[in-house]
Parts: sequence; C-alpha cells; structure tokens
Amino acid sequence: MLKQVSSPHSIEAGADYFLDSLFSDIDALLLHAGVHERHFGYYRSLAKRFPFAIYYRLDGNLIQV
Repeated sequence: MLKQVSSPHSIEAGADYFLDSLFSDIDALLLHAGVHERHFGYYRSLAKRFPFAIYYRLDGNLIQV
C-alpha cells in the first residue's frame, strides 16, 4: 500500500520557506554586496539554507540580481 508523504499544504509551506529564505539572502546584499567572489563576470553569493547561488552585478549604487 502506498502512503502519501506530503500534502499540498506542506508543499506550499515548503515553497514559502524557500522563497522567504532566498529573498532574505537577496536582501542581505544591501549590506554585503561586492564582497563575494566573481564568477562569469558576476558576483556570486551562496544561499544560506539551500544549494543555490545568487548571481549579481554592481552598477554604482545599484545591485542587479
């Protein structure tokens, strides 16, 4: 017999957590932009809780993600 592992509500909660976490990492660029290593011509900040990277570039005071 197959057992359902996750409900649609838990999937939504996981997606919300992922987006909140990623946006928090992007918001942190306001304090830490420019200190990360450069890869492929962009700065690369590694996400704190998920195996993803945020690539961005600086144009004066503007941070382009």
